[in-house]
Amino acid sequence: MKCTFCEREEKNTATELWATDDGQSVEVARSRDVSVEDPWNPDGKIICESCYQQGRVSRYNASDLLEIHTQFGLEYLHADQPEKAETAFREALQIKTTADGLANLACCLSKLDRNTEAKNLYLLALDMDKDHFIARNNLANIQRLHR
Repeated sequence: MKCTFCEREEKNTATELWATDDGQSVEVARSRDVSVEDPWNPDGKIICESCYQQGRVSRYNASDLLEIHTQFGLEYLHADQPEKAETAFREALQIKTTADGLANLACCLSKLDRNTEAKNLYLLALDMDKDHFIARNNLANIQRLHR
């Protein structure tokens, strides 16, 4: 796969074992480099981390930018880079505040041992969606671990 902007070929890939909703195991090819799918190019183009960091995604509409920032945040969390994830999630929340966005940022802050901030964000997420599963469970974990 190539980056939409710089045409750099993504070569550093590995396979991960994921579980489907019905409990089946599937192998998913994932990049070891942080990148996300380009929402404007369904033919397999990506946005590489370098082009994302350079702000080359500014041409996208708000809805696509929300998705791009969120996906980069999740990829950074997966790559154990919570500081970068925090920046990406905050960018997404500037576009639109959602329960998912608040819970994503809270999860990131929890990884950075900023549990008071994380707790407050989980509470805000639950104010927006009282049934938000991740916010409810992670808030309970924080409260249990930090009594």
